[in-house]
Amino acid sequence: MPAIRKDKLIAIFCILVFGFTGVAMAQEKITDASLTGLISEGKAYLEKGDLSNAGKKIQEVYENAIKVKSSLNTAVSKDLSDALFKVGDAVLQKEGSGKVKGWADKSIEINNRNDDSYLLLARVYYDGKDYAKTINAVNTANNIKKRANNYLLLAFTRLKEKSYQKAINDCSAGLKNNPTAKEASALLNMRGFIYNVTGDKEKAKKDYLDAYNIDPENKAAKNNYDNLKKLES
Repeated sequence: MPAIRKDKLIAIFCILVFGFTGVAMAQEKITDASLTGLISEGKAYLEKGDLSNAGKKIQEVYENAIKVKSSLNTAVSKDLSDALFKVGDAVLQKEGSGKVKGWADKSIEINNRNDDSYLLLARVYYDGKDYAKTINAVNTANNIKKRANNYLLLAFTRLKEKSYQKAINDCSAGLKNNPTAKEASALLNMRGFIYNVTGDKEKAKKDYLDAYNIDPENKAAKNNYDNLKKLES
C-alpha cells in the first residue's frame, strides 16, 4: 500500500477515534454536579434582579440537561424545574404573560410534577382568555397538590365564563384547603361578590364582613360590604 494511502488511513482513524472520544468527554462533563453549579449561578442572578443573565444561564442548563434527561438525578430535575419556573414567574411580573409559556413548558418537561409551573401556565392561558385551558391547568396542579389559592384562580375563570355556581363551589373548596388568613379573606370576598351578582345579598354581606374580619387589610371587602349596605338603606 502506498505511503500516502497509509497516512490518509491513519488520519481518518485518528479523527474517528479522537472525535468519538471528544463527544464522550463532552457528555461526561454534563454531570449532576455541573448542572447544580450552573443552576445556582442562574438563581444568584435572579436574586440580584438580573433577569437577562438568569434567563441565559438557566436556558443553558436546560439545553444541557435535556441531553441527559433520562439519567438526571431526581433532586437536580426538581431544582432545574424550579429554576425554570422562577424565571418564568419573574418574566410574568416584569413583562407580562407574553413570553412566559416557554419557561412553564420547559419546567414541566423537566419535572411534570411541578404544580407551580402548571399554575404559571394557567396564568398565561387566563391572560389569553383561553378559559378551558386555564381550568385544565389548574386542575392538573390540584391533582398534584391542592392549595387554597388555586381555587381563587378557578373562581375568577368560572366568573369569566358566567358559571356562577361553579365559581361559588370553587371558593368554598378553597376555604376547606387550609388557607392562610389572606387567602381565606380573598376567597370570601370573591364568593361574596358572586353572591351579590346572583342576587343573594345576605350571603354577600356575610362573606364580605367575614373577609374583612379575617384580614382587616382587605379594604376591598370592607368597601364591598359598605357599598352593599348603602344600597339597602
